[in-house]
Amino acid sequence: MIKGNYHTHTKRCKHAYGSDEEYVIAAIKAGFSELAFTDHAPWNLRDDENDRIRMHMSEMSDYVESIRSLKDKYADQIKILIGLEAEYFEARMGDLESLVQEYDLDLLVLGNHFHIRDSNDTYFGNYKDFKLLYDHYLEDSIKAMRSGMYKIFAHPDLFLKTVNIINDRTKVLINSLCDVALETNTIMEYNLGGKRYRDYYPNDTFWKIVAERGCTIIVGVDAHDPRHLLDTAMYDKAVEFLRSLNANLITTLD
Repeated sequence: MIKGNYHTHTKRCKHAYGSDEEYVIAAIKAGFSELAFTDHAPWNLRDDENDRIRMHMSEMSDYVESIRSLKDKYADQIKILIGLEAEYFEARMGDLESLVQEYDLDLLVLGNHFHIRDSNDTYFGNYKDFKLLYDHYLEDSIKAMRSGMYKIFAHPDLFLKTVNIINDRTKVLINSLCDVALETNTIMEYNLGGKRYRDYYPNDTFWKIVAERGCTIIVGVDAHDPRHLLDTAMYDKAVEFLRSLNANLITTLD
């Protein structure tokens, strides 16, 4: 199977392990034809934020230089792309666009982790404003997809970590996400990170709806350790599940 992974982190985010080169070597060994590094985006931080789960802005140059060096070194074995996994912080999208242009990034992956700012209270996986979870998650997701900046929507069912329920209101939210994903040609990512840690995503019912709607789907390893790329059994099982749903599944962007 020709396959790519477009969700790969580095130790710069402070919760991933291994060298950049170890990820490349693991991807080649696992049979990937394309590998995108999309580490957590640095932001120009507000006073009430820190960079506890992301690289600092000062590390961005080293990040790009390292990956570009590996891209050249392994050009005859694997195609390597450089990007970021980024939130949609509406007031700071100009900053993100500047990063893309300055470093000539290949792609952005939407990681809709936080609303407005990076904090424990605004994390969609444990959202404090429970009553407004659906409204805020949907609002940010729609604006992000319609911005045209993001190629892939990573773990779009992350919000289920807060509610862990599928009811009629949840299904309305899922279908609304699908409406805009189809409108904007945004690829929905079936995320193996949640599967790896037995989290509340990926959720089978969520993905049955996404598949029925005909959204384009890709499997993302969400690698935080080179060994995650070597778990081909988990990747293959995800592909098998999605194919059982007759999903509009792609395995590479190329």
